[in-house]
Amino acid sequence: MEQWLTRTEKNWIAGPYSKAQVIQMIQDGTLGIQDEVCPANGYWILLHERKELFDQLGIELPRARGVLDEVTA
Repeated sequence: MEQWLTRTEKNWIAGPYSKAQVIQMIQDGTLGIQDEVCPANGYWILLHERKELFDQLGIELPRARGVLDEVTA
């Protein structure tokens, strides 16, 4: 089983978690955009690094509700 750690923006480290648990925490908002995840013996990935997050976990960070990425005229 692949193990992962999490680190909040307040530098609180938790884990180990399974990859599925980390994905769930990202999807349900337990982890925020300024938090980080790290595979065992790997490097920390900030959640706002969307491409790296997708490459490592196969998911995209959910967009914040009520925030427009682009403003249309």
